[in-house]
Formats: sequence, C-alpha cells, structure tokens
Amino acid sequence: MSEIPILSGKENMDVKAIHQFLSEESYWAKGISFEFVDQSLANSFCAGAFIDGKQVVFGRVITDYDTFGWFADFYVLH
Repeated sequence: MSEIPILSGKENMDVKAIHQFLSEESYWAKGISFEFVDQSLANSFCAGAFIDGKQVVFGRVITDYDTFGWFADFYVLH
C-alpha cells in the first residue's frame, strides 16, 4: 500500500474540491458559495488525507484552540 499523507492547514487543502463536494454532494451544505467555504476554512483547523495528490478525506474543527472544538464538514470519498 502506498503512503497516504495527512496534512493540515488551509494552505494544504484543495479548496476547489472541498467546495465541489460540499456544494454539490453533501446534504448539509448544498449550494454553499465558494467564498463562504473559503472563509470558513480560513477560520478553522483543517485536515485532509491525499492519495496520489488527490484529496480524499476532509474535516475541519471550529475551535478556540484552548477549550472548545466542533468537528464539522467531515467526509471520506470512496
């Protein structure tokens, strides 16, 4: 099995792919704008897994980085 890198930080996420999934595939964010997704990632702790350079897992934590974290927008592509 090849290595599956897990990266964090918005700068390492495929924001276009995340937006596509959330706006077209998810039931909880259907139709959400790219700008809204982009801003939400900028204000969250983001993590994702990648296979052959393609993001296949995404999740973000809305957090104060001290006592609170809310896990949101988590998905795994098959």
